[in-house]
Amino acid sequence: TDVIFNGSGGRKPVGAASVELVFDNSDGALTGPYAAYAEVSLKRQVTRDGQSTYYINGAKCRRKDITQLFLGTGLGSRSY
Repeated sequence: TDVIFNGSGGRKPVGAASVELVFDNSDGALTGPYAAYAEVSLKRQVTRDGQSTYYINGAKCRRKDITQLFLGTGLGSRSY
């Protein structure tokens, strides 16, 4: 919630923030259900009340789904 804009003298506060990462998978490095995609986008949206919503390629998913996508990449679970 620290990243949600609180407003300024000339702009009103907003109720949510989001970040989206797009990964190039043209080399087919990903396995599983997203192996066929040339790009895979991961998005997280957080609201002021602390609720998070996660998306893979625009489809709503669980945080666990994103974690499973990264399994085997060599990143630790705290890196996600």
